[in-house]
Amino acid sequence: MATTTSHAESIDNTSHATRDAFIAAFTELMCTYPIRDITVKEIVAKTHRSRQTFYKYFDSKDDILDAKLETLYGECYDYIKGSSCTTYSDFIHEYFVFWQERQETLRTILEHNPHWLFTQTSHAYMHRLYPLLQAIGNCTVKDTTNASAINCDEYFQCYVFGGLVQVEARWLDHGCKESPEELAALFNTYWMHVASQIQAQRT
Repeated sequence: MATTTSHAESIDNTSHATRDAFIAAFTELMCTYPIRDITVKEIVAKTHRSRQTFYKYFDSKDDILDAKLETLYGECYDYIKGSSCTTYSDFIHEYFVFWQERQETLRTILEHNPHWLFTQTSHAYMHRLYPLLQAIGNCTVKDTTNASAINCDEYFQCYVFGGLVQVEARWLDHGCKESPEELAALFNTYWMHVASQIQAQRT
């Protein structure tokens, strides 16, 4: 028996498709010339929709850029989740493979906003990635001296992913010369040191 789609579901699907069309048009334009020169009029023209429709979904051009970043991080999460990583080295390798394939998009965004790696959107998705990393090994850290006063696991997440995005920013500055394999090996060396410190803390 065929499954029918409700009217509400149809409207919801149409809304997502319209929003995605605006993001896709913006992405295409930002690969052509600087983000600062892109206008809402051009985005609307590419999608064959009205300005009124655009403003139903976005407040401004910066708002659609935030949506693009959110889309990128969502794709990164899905990519790593689907990669069946079994080691920390696998995790780092897949992370940089994903961004290596999108380095031109990264450069364009960084030219517009050098701090985009440290936005609230990136922060939220880094923490969303943390359970995937935990699934590989027990990454939780407990403060044995003052556990009630400090959320050590939260700080550890900031430590792990703060370092990751800093390396990503430097990697982009270097023109992405290092391969994902080289970066994975480098991070694995660091991680082994951190893991040994965690083990020493627990014994």
